Amino acid sequence: MAIMVNLFLIDISARPLYKDEVYSPEQIIIIGGDNYFPPFEFVDENGLYRGFNVDLIKAIALEMGLEVDVKPMPWYQVIMELETGGIHAIQGMKYSEERQRHYLFSKAYLESSQSIFVAADNMYIVDLMDLKNKKVAVQRNDISIDLLKEVAGVELVKTENQQDALRKLYEGDVDAYLGNRLTGKYSVQREGYQEDIKIVGEEINPEKYALATVSQHAEFLDVFNEGLLRIKEKGTYDTIYTKWFGHPISSSVEYSSKFLTITGLIFFVSLLITFIFYKWNDLLKKEVERRTIELKKESNEKEQILNSVFSGLLTVDINGIIMYANKKCEAYLKKSAHELIGKNVLETPINRLINENDYYSVINDHIPQIGKEIQVPGKKEIFIYEYNINPLKIDEHTIYGATITFKNITEIKQMQDQLKVKDKLESLGRLTANIAHEIRNPLTAIKAYVELIPEKYHKEDFRRMIVEDVPKEVKRANDIISNLLTYAKPSQPQKDLCHISEILKEVVQFYSGEAERKDIHVNLQIEDGIYAIVDEPQFRQIIINLFLNAVQVLENTEKPCIMVRLDKSNDKWIVRITDNGPGIPFNDQSEIFDPFYTTKKQGSGLGLAVCYQFVKENNGDISVQSSNKEGTTFMITFQLTKMEEKQ
Repeated sequence: MAIMVNLFLIDISARPLYKDEVYSPEQIIIIGGDNYFPPFEFVDENGLYRGFNVDLIKAIALEMGLEVDVKPMPWYQVIMELETGGIHAIQGMKYSEERQRHYLFSKAYLESSQSIFVAADNMYIVDLMDLKNKKVAVQRNDISIDLLKEVAGVELVKTENQQDALRKLYEGDVDAYLGNRLTGKYSVQREGYQEDIKIVGEEINPEKYALATVSQHAEFLDVFNEGLLRIKEKGTYDTIYTKWFGHPISSSVEYSSKFLTITGLIFFVSLLITFIFYKWNDLLKKEVERRTIELKKESNEKEQILNSVFSGLLTVDINGIIMYANKKCEAYLKKSAHELIGKNVLETPINRLINENDYYSVINDHIPQIGKEIQVPGKKEIFIYEYNINPLKIDEHTIYGATITFKNITEIKQMQDQLKVKDKLESLGRLTANIAHEIRNPLTAIKAYVELIPEKYHKEDFRRMIVEDVPKEVKRANDIISNLLTYAKPSQPQKDLCHISEILKEVVQFYSGEAERKDIHVNLQIEDGIYAIVDEPQFRQIIINLFLNAVQVLENTEKPCIMVRLDKSNDKWIVRITDNGPGIPFNDQSEIFDPFYTTKKQGSGLGLAVCYQFVKENNGDISVQSSNKEGTTFMITFQLTKMEEKQ
């Protein structure tokens, strides 16, 4: 069971245990840390972020019911992210009076000190003053830099992390390395430098080591301090400390007496062999017991995490037998985990909450089913559930089961429907206001002429203006009403299999004269042999509206150009009409398909609204991509129809 549960630990929050917590379980607390500061914190060879600080933060988060995201990065970047608000806190920082002026510190959970590391054959560097006029490697933004300010002539070689600093010492690029004592010991042992690098002198500047944050997140310190106290009382802190600091390497004093120690051990070898023989079985027994306790603890922690999620979650084997069900699953199905485990998933109440075909698509075809919805009749209403079914994979081609998660989204759907009704009412209000505005303009002009007839009808110029202008205004009003009727009461589309490639060429060639008169270059990239079932007049009108719209916006553009492109992508065909005009402001892009919305001096604002309606009636999609002063692309997508369907 522990192996299975491992698969579901990504991004799952723990159940809240701290009733007065400032941070809710839904809020993710971002904690930053050094990407290489072992054994406190480091990214290992497998890309996993590990270390004493990482385990400590996770233990406190689990204890306090917090969801945290621990992010590794170079130390100088950690400092910058905290100061700019990119993270809430730094999981480990050594205290100093200078840092106290900039940061807030939690209760100390460790004492940290610095040490001088030199080559094993170095006999002249013992303390800080011996570093005068020497090349010393330090980590960028490390507190060691402050310690060297009073050493005259020292040449600092700053590195991204302490591993790089030790490597420079090992390769002879520097005379010494000044850095964290525990991290240096760990890195020396890990890199195999024990015979080449040693620690000299006593511990330097031992000081408390704690979590650091800024005043904006001061309340988080109380939560952290409370969690630290709790895990210390439960012994969790001691377990983590032993795990990471239980195997130190020798210091300079110990190194100096190494020969004597080894010599003394020779006298006890024979006795130790006998002692080890009798203790071997006992040690093995204790190790098995220790590992068993760790596995049980790890399993219990993961169980608590899985039970804290807001969705029902269960796992099944390849035969559909339920292997695990969390507490939320029990609440949804009104059955205990004991009643569910061991039964076929399709013979339990879960079969009402998922589609059986989706389940078999995962088991037989290994195709994940994500974001699926199903309606479940209740006693008084119909409930809507969302579910996901994902395969549990051994490798790319083999699965051994599946996970099923589900939740009731009825209330969410109801709120979405309410928002849609609200949007429709708002659109209706804008439509009514725009209709009145657009019709009033031509009527005002006609009224002005009518009122002047008694006074100026005898003038020939006036009669000529009436004959020219009144029909124009009448036509303008008629066009508005016609377009409005087309939008409001569209005719039923007469769909048939059409040669889209040819239709697109015909429309663009017919209206290219309009573009040529304005010195607009038209570039055609049309793939041949594309067919689709659409209403041909409606499709032509869509292309006409978009093409002429592009021509109009290019009036004041230098080297104007329009590109019309048609190609296939998977099971769809896509038309793109692109211009290099002034573009559409971002705030206007969400409204361009609304009726009567226009930014042109002349125009009814119905052209794009009609395009949108025709595209939807033909089961397509239309979208716009535009940047200010960088042009606009309208993209129309339809389902692809095979040529054979024509026969």
